[in-house]
Amino acid sequence: MNNYEPVNRNNDIDVEINFLELCKSLLKRLWILLLAAAVAGSFAFFAVKSTESNSYISNYKNYFYTNDNLIEVNAGNIVSTPSTMDVPSLMQIYYYVATDSNILQRVNEKAELNLSAEEIKSMLSIDIDDKNTIVSVTVCGETPEEVYSVAETLNELAGAELMEKIEGCQIETIVSPSEPEIQVSGRAPVKYAVLAALLAFIITAVVIAVVEIAEDKVKNPVQLEERSGILVLGCIPDGKKLSCRKV
Repeated sequence: MNNYEPVNRNNDIDVEINFLELCKSLLKRLWILLLAAAVAGSFAFFAVKSTESNSYISNYKNYFYTNDNLIEVNAGNIVSTPSTMDVPSLMQIYYYVATDSNILQRVNEKAELNLSAEEIKSMLSIDIDDKNTIVSVTVCGETPEEVYSVAETLNELAGAELMEKIEGCQIETIVSPSEPEIQVSGRAPVKYAVLAALLAFIITAVVIAVVEIAEDKVKNPVQLEERSGILVLGCIPDGKKLSCRKV
């Protein structure tokens, strides 16, 4: 009779990582990984999409000069520019005139809008070019009618006010207020959806791998031999997993 050494169950069992078996386990649960990625990606896409907001913009450009200078404009482009500028701060003055509360209130009344001067001011973006000769005004709002009305009326009233206050000042509109264009503001939903899906895939794979490594169940005869030190001569298959065929 063979004597076998008793197995000390109190000894700690070293955890060995079998990467091949681990990869097989991940492949078996690939549907879980894909489902987690799809859910996270869809959630991120619609979450970012809901933060998007549509607005409309209209832009016009004015060229400033004095009576002592000549200007030639062709199709919105300046062909010849004045050699001197008698009013170097003309564009800065235009900025203050265009954002003045009284002017903006007159814009609201003439355009028949229901906006305050501060609301109209928040819609404006005024830029001055490096040569200090052209002012570009952009109006941004929620409706195309509102945006175009503000741009057209402001161009008319602010220019007239400036020419009235400064003697010899002339303003040439080289780009008339454009038809409002839609502008989508917000983050790129597809980008965040892909990142969320990839992150969910990786996190789920790590969780599955940790569970597989930490699990101490004996799954095959080889593991039983390694843990018990007893040679396995045979094993009884699970009858529930066997399938019978009719011949």
